[in-house]
Amino acid sequence: MDYSCIFYVIIATIIVTVKLVLEQQRDSDRKNGIEQIASSYTIKGMIHLIRNERKRKKNIRKLHLQQKNAETDTLIENKTKLSVKQFNK
Repeated sequence: MDYSCIFYVIIATIIVTVKLVLEQQRDSDRKNGIEQIASSYTIKGMIHLIRNERKRKKNIRKLHLQQKNAETDTLIENKTKLSVKQFNK
């Protein structure tokens, strides 16, 4: 019996298994919201993803601050208008 045939079958099985595991990992990454899957398996790609995530969080914080400031400004304007109306009475 030729043992090289068995060897090739084992190698092919390992390759298929690794490909399936990587595909499942990519699918789970997509579900978790990671957009750049292709570059996520390199160190440079991971650094890029981390920086983008930090920028996104920073932008969200800025947006929340702007909204909070706008609400505060609106409250101050309303109080000022009320004060002016009461003063004019």
